[in-house]
Amino acid sequence: MEYQQDARRVIDDIHSRGKNVVIVGGSYDTGSKLLLNGKKLKGIIFLGGYFNHPKEKLDAISIPFVISTVNMTDEYSGNYTSVAVDDVKESYKIVDYLCKLGHKKILLISADPEDESIGKLRKDGYKKALLDNGITADEKLIVPMGCDEEAYSMSAGYEAMKIALDNKLDFSAVFAVSDAVAIGACRALIDTGKNIPEDVSVAGFDGIDNAKFYSPRITTIKQPFDEMAEASINLLFKYIDGNKTAKKVQQNLFEGELIIGESTAEYK
Repeated sequence: MEYQQDARRVIDDIHSRGKNVVIVGGSYDTGSKLLLNGKKLKGIIFLGGYFNHPKEKLDAISIPFVISTVNMTDEYSGNYTSVAVDDVKESYKIVDYLCKLGHKKILLISADPEDESIGKLRKDGYKKALLDNGITADEKLIVPMGCDEEAYSMSAGYEAMKIALDNKLDFSAVFAVSDAVAIGACRALIDTGKNIPEDVSVAGFDGIDNAKFYSPRITTIKQPFDEMAEASINLLFKYIDGNKTAKKVQQNLFEGELIIGESTAEYK
């Protein structure tokens, strides 16, 4: 869902410059297949999704590429050009907001522990916000999703919330690592008779259109997708055109915006 919105922005911008484009989702495998199938690509933009790019395979790519809307852990940071928000800072912002509403037992629907990008970084921000609010993170309240490209979907959020409810976990608020996951979690809560936000507050991350039109509107961190798409394209074209003023590796971090919707409320 997030990928489709990002891809549309990138495609429209590149077409406006009179160029053709192949957009690759979060999976390295998709990009490698295009290369192996003889596509004469001049550059690649890897967009969002579950980050499963092996370092050794990324290093073997012989054409310019930019990793867009995906932040990276220290293992990858500094090695590849990326465009993203600061996932630790932004997840801290929204979890701190939940804490300030009085919530102390905040469930995190997280990515698989093997996710070495936004999943880990958003979990780090969650834990830091709890700590700074005098709350010890309870590992039982961290429910991971599957380790695949569907991990950030509504169905993944629904299934993760079902696990939390089946295990009778005690929580008053939820931070889901994406808006799609938050929407799925809301549906699972509603299906079991819970009211949002009266019984449980739910917050997401991304600022996708569905979060704005879902009822209740999802409290979220809105990413500046248009600006990030433009930055990704400009960087890639600089590399393709051999612009000597462009740094070989750049990490471009953008500011997110806390959007307060109808899915969160003060703890009572």
